[in-house]
Amino acid sequence: MSSALPPLLPRILPGGGLVGLSDETVARAAFRGAWGGIGAAQVYLDGSETPPGALVNNLISMNLGAEVVCEANIEARGWQTYRTPHHGVCVVPARLAHAARTRAGGDYLLVEVAPEFVAQALGEPAGAGALPLLLGARDSFAEHVLLALAEQGRRRRPSAALAESLGTALVTHFAERPVAAAPPPAPFSLPSPMLGAVLEYVAQHLATPLSLERLAAVAGMDLFRFARAFKQSTGSSPHRYLLEARIGRAKELLRDRARSITDVALDTGFATPSHFSVTFRRITGVTPRAFRDGLR
Repeated sequence: MSSALPPLLPRILPGGGLVGLSDETVARAAFRGAWGGIGAAQVYLDGSETPPGALVNNLISMNLGAEVVCEANIEARGWQTYRTPHHGVCVVPARLAHAARTRAGGDYLLVEVAPEFVAQALGEPAGAGALPLLLGARDSFAEHVLLALAEQGRRRRPSAALAESLGTALVTHFAERPVAAAPPPAPFSLPSPMLGAVLEYVAQHLATPLSLERLAAVAGMDLFRFARAFKQSTGSSPHRYLLEARIGRAKELLRDRARSITDVALDTGFATPSHFSVTFRRITGVTPRAFRDGLR
């Protein structure tokens, strides 16, 4: 990798600092090249969260691996989930404030296009040069041009003229004939057998501490996807469902007047009777004692 190459994906932070991809990430790039206002690299990116900021250059990326579920927070408008399929394309304009995150790593072709290059290619005035936002789209034209640009990057003696021509083709394509992004994926819910296994596990372990990590492990999923899928399937977060399940069991146990309220609290997984009473009242509107008295 030539020391003359600029930082990969330079990013302006809200406080004014400038960062790029880590030296370790750059060092393991399969290839990297730069020609005028175009740069290209094939890099394996770990699953991580990109903090808020704005790219110095336009980014056109293509997923070279299996489908990846990603999230983006554009201009602090809230997190949006989207899927990037194999050879799916994303375009992130220069100077667009955003954050992003993904739970899985993967191989990506990253193409940086300087705003000045975009402005010149489109005949725009200086200061323009931002491409339209695109997240997770399939685009056969862009796919073929990007693969051709990657081929130039892998050559020992790439043609700068051809690379810049391919960059101009990409810029013109996205600016004049933007493709529609892939529709937002349908919310993922837990398959019935998986949901049944989780709910059965909860029912059998109400008296013991139950962490979100443990429930996700029962489902065989990562925490992020499990929490969302569980809420989509049940209408409640895992934490809320667990509390309501414990209170439901507590109502049954309170019918046995031989059990003290302290025993009921411990038998339903609460660390202290006071925590049990506060939670019981928050969910049912009455204290455990008042609930028991009302059973007469």
